[in-house]
Amino acid sequence: MWLLKKSVYKVFCGGETEDELLATMQKLQSRGVKIVLDYAVEASPDDVTSLNANVFDNNACSIWNAVVTAAAGYDALVALKVSALGPVSTIERAGEVIAAVERLFAELCGMPAFRSHERILPDLLMGKELTKAAFVSSIQKLIAEANLPQASEEDINLAFHALLAQPGGGEDKSKVSYFQWTHLLQPHKVGRGNLSVFKQLIPPLSDADAKEVAAAEERLSKLCEMTANLGTKAGLLVDAEHSRLQGFIRNLTCNVQKRFNKDGKFLIYNTYQAYLKETKSQLRSDLEMARRFGFRIAVKLVRGAYLSFERKSAKEHGYPCPVLDSLEDTHESFDSSVHHLLDHIDQVAVFIGTHNAESVRKATALLSEFCQRSNDVARSEEASGCLSLTASFPAANKRQLLTPASLPVSFGQLLGLSDDLTFMLSSSGFKVYKYVPYGPVNVTIPYLLRRVQENSGIMGRAGAELVMLFQEIKHRLRSLIRAKK
Repeated sequence: MWLLKKSVYKVFCGGETEDELLATMQKLQSRGVKIVLDYAVEASPDDVTSLNANVFDNNACSIWNAVVTAAAGYDALVALKVSALGPVSTIERAGEVIAAVERLFAELCGMPAFRSHERILPDLLMGKELTKAAFVSSIQKLIAEANLPQASEEDINLAFHALLAQPGGGEDKSKVSYFQWTHLLQPHKVGRGNLSVFKQLIPPLSDADAKEVAAAEERLSKLCEMTANLGTKAGLLVDAEHSRLQGFIRNLTCNVQKRFNKDGKFLIYNTYQAYLKETKSQLRSDLEMARRFGFRIAVKLVRGAYLSFERKSAKEHGYPCPVLDSLEDTHESFDSSVHHLLDHIDQVAVFIGTHNAESVRKATALLSEFCQRSNDVARSEEASGCLSLTASFPAANKRQLLTPASLPVSFGQLLGLSDDLTFMLSSSGFKVYKYVPYGPVNVTIPYLLRRVQENSGIMGRAGAELVMLFQEIKHRLRSLIRAKK
């Protein structure tokens, strides 16, 4: 372990103790690099049966401790996984309910029926609306076709008016929008209370699962609330997980963004994976949702981290693979998503997570062009007192022109990887972060190996070389253990 700590661990990890971690943070900060703290301990799939509320509460405490460290004089983010706050099995089942809620809305709007494993692209739904007459008649028809006990018209009307009372509606206040629908029909509420009418059409979560969902949401909400109360620049960054968990992760993160990403603040980021076929559609839908609810989304954009898992899972369960067909398609999805987000920079904060030099070049060029164009407009309008998009940002006034560092846009790379990109960005005046895993050596090295294996298909040659490096480390460790026995 000593050899590992002095070699591989020292390159890719921030430290075991708080003092070691602070030293790493100070070293990066001295070179103009910000930090994403990532406590590199996670449950093995074999340990699922041992997970309980105490484990999830302890995980939340560990995340909070990282926030406190990040807030101690550092402009830092703290990474977290939603699967650290609730059972994976519950998260997956909650995601199935969320997908069923979307499919039912599409069906009530007259769209073709979708198979149970298919997700409808959200930007196809975001413009749809339901009238009361269509809602009542369609619900009654679907229940009758399924040979289920018919709900009373009074209960159906109550459900419609509950939907209509939600924020996120369109111009016609007599119709229910997609955003009102998904805002109210949360996975742990479907089939309960004034939403009991949906129990006939959407299999609800069990009472135990509903409690777990509510508890996970409470843990994340509490973390956001405590982080906001610190009054510092510390923030939370929700990592992506595999696609069967992403429905619930996105839903939960959007719920807390609606509460905490207001008044110009970007407290919590959600991660979008460019290699998923639905990502560009999801971004368009979420931008519209943010506009309607009056908050700003904070986006961490990455290429993706579960390529092998996604393909294997799709094959085993017999559903279409959610991942794009080629690496070139993923590159295009990533770069075009960056372009789209920067076109809406007055609505979003963007964390561009990439080790790809060409994507960095394109993004920095777009940022520089935006600043130049905005500053030219500001100069020409200054005399007349007109306001432009530039006025949306604090740096844009008569005394200070817009720069890339004044925009809510940052870049990020893993500690120990692509240092040339990181320090080039920093020295060129762009905001850039290093993802800094930390924790005990004996659990951090396996954690890193899993991350490298997940990313190797996207990272190309560098990823393949890292996989071989860590595989060799594992082989030597096993040989050493056998020799001692």
